[in-house]
Amino acid sequence: MKNKNKSNDDITDKFINEIEDNNLFIPNKPKLDLTNYYKLIDDITKKHTFSSCKKCKIQEFPLLDLIIVIFFSITFYLLFLTVILTGNSIFYFILIYFIGLIVQVKVFPIPCNYNSKIEFENDIYKLLKSSAEISLTKYKKKTCNYPGKYIFDITGDINIPKDIKFVKFGNIQYYVDEGIVDFKKHFDTLYGKSQLKKKLMCDDKQFSLSNLYYDLSSDNNYYSITIKTRILSFLLLEWIEAIYYNYFSSNCIIIYPAKLISKQNNVYAETKINIHGNVIENKYYVVSKIDTEQSENLEQEYLNNLKNIKEKKEKEKEEKRKEMERKQIEKERRLERQRDRENNTEILCNYKTNNFNITFKKIYDEVYAYLVVYQKNKNIKKEIDLGEYEEYAEEEIIDKEGNSVTYYPKGKDIKIEFINFEYKYIIKIGTIFSESYYYYSNS
Repeated sequence: MKNKNKSNDDITDKFINEIEDNNLFIPNKPKLDLTNYYKLIDDITKKHTFSSCKKCKIQEFPLLDLIIVIFFSITFYLLFLTVILTGNSIFYFILIYFIGLIVQVKVFPIPCNYNSKIEFENDIYKLLKSSAEISLTKYKKKTCNYPGKYIFDITGDINIPKDIKFVKFGNIQYYVDEGIVDFKKHFDTLYGKSQLKKKLMCDDKQFSLSNLYYDLSSDNNYYSITIKTRILSFLLLEWIEAIYYNYFSSNCIIIYPAKLISKQNNVYAETKINIHGNVIENKYYVVSKIDTEQSENLEQEYLNNLKNIKEKKEKEKEEKRKEMERKQIEKERRLERQRDRENNTEILCNYKTNNFNITFKKIYDEVYAYLVVYQKNKNIKKEIDLGEYEEYAEEEIIDKEGNSVTYYPKGKDIKIEFINFEYKYIIKIGTIFSESYYYYSNS
């Protein structure tokens, strides 16, 4: 690339009068390999196709719509002739006219402004020297520009011969180097899913070319709906102009400009647009005026965030390790207490019937009663602390007349009574415990 240190003001776009007139339409193709670049559509993608300019009709209407409109037009004039000759069918004449006006919308030209050839050349000039800005935004609260310093116009070479009178701009194609991937990743990590914004800047002002029409055969701007169109429409003859648009009007070229935004200036790209023998040419890149402080802060904030995440993970890992260590120590202590308890546990005695089982154990210097009451659905279990062990106390069973039994366990001088009734029985342990239960057969 020549003169790589040129800025916006030094771009030398020039008009070259070519002696030889090329009458062939030559669509543009990319002059560099775009495989390693990303295209910005609604998102960032590598699965893209470069949009070359294409030829189309300035206006085109479906054949069926034309037939329908012609039918109403002929019907209207036949009724008009009938009204003149006979004075009849006035109602149908008026009805068909208004229906014809409504149906005629199907072949009515698209309302739009046609800019002049001079406007087209001015806009091409602005396009070639324009800068492209890419930014990410989150709910309009946080915005950051991509630090692509160098802007290359990669539209390529286009030849528009003299038989092409109309030109239209399609959507701008934006290509970005691979740095956009990390840039978006860093932004989304810090602020959440972002929206992609794209814009063209020329002389520090935003401008757009999308969907603008130009008439290269005219030196003045005009509106697509002319007096002729209005008269034909009023007479229900708009189909005549529609046939002209479909089969006799000049073709239109749709141009899809392309910009490449890069952090490096090692790209060679050149655009040359031949308009009826006049060439607008650009060989230089544009140096963006965007402030890179935002992106630098974003990078630093992302690195700080990574550092904080790493420190947090290490802290969590250390806390987890300590927690596991604490749990292991607690487990070992619990097992130790359990082993010690088992080593200091002695079964003193047991009393059992068809309805319950009560076992007395000495654990260290305390006596405990472990009661299991048999039930059909679920057994009932109780642990009752009887107090300090008494070595002199011996097991003794005293049968009483009637429905009660008095029992003294080994190791604790405490009176235990088992009292039977018709549907229930009661277990009383001194003044510590007293509960009634249904018999197993009745539960």
